[in-house]
Amino acid sequence: MPIVDVRPALRAGRESPAGALLQAFSPQGETSSSDPLCPWDPAGWEERRPGGQSMTGPVSPEASVPPPGRFKAPAWPHARTFEVEYRHLDVLNHLNHAVYFGFMETLRCEYYMRLRGTSDPQDLDIIILEATCRYLRPVGYAETLWGEVAPARPLGHTSFTLVYRFSRAQTRETVAAGRTVVVSFDYASASKKPIPPSVREQLERDLVESPPEFADSGRSGAPLPPR
Repeated sequence: MPIVDVRPALRAGRESPAGALLQAFSPQGETSSSDPLCPWDPAGWEERRPGGQSMTGPVSPEASVPPPGRFKAPAWPHARTFEVEYRHLDVLNHLNHAVYFGFMETLRCEYYMRLRGTSDPQDLDIIILEATCRYLRPVGYAETLWGEVAPARPLGHTSFTLVYRFSRAQTRETVAAGRTVVVSFDYASASKKPIPPSVREQLERDLVESPPEFADSGRSGAPLPPR
């Protein structure tokens, strides 16, 4: 579906409720981000990624990078957008807390399958030991979220931690942060196993610091010691 730039019409005086949203995409309206979890400043984001790619669905690190100067923090290795649908809402008309775990699963599987060089989920040799999500702001119907995933320091021998962050695609506002402890698993013997060397090499390349939400070791959800 082509994207039509309606900003000239809005600036000519035909303002609508969408005007403020479209203004967020305008380079003239660019603002700096103080959010430690937001890797880029969406105020300078263009309607299309380089090459004319859609903003919906999984993207490679290269495709997800805005023009130079847009980032306020390093990019994470895998990202995609998520549309908030009616079925995702709870009785308070907010995005239900449990839905984030499905979003995290999608990010995790896409990222790990890329590490394994496969597109078949049956090739996944991992199992989840723990999953945690911290909810920072409510999200409503028809919003678009920008989700990211990265491995966090330190790596264990048989396990590693993946961290996630979700922000509104049209603003720099972070709405949730997640974490999963992932165990390398041999399903044939039903036992954990060392992280494969090729996977470990790529995880080490992509390592990031754990988000601030999980930095307090005195609270639930703090990083577990490596195994």
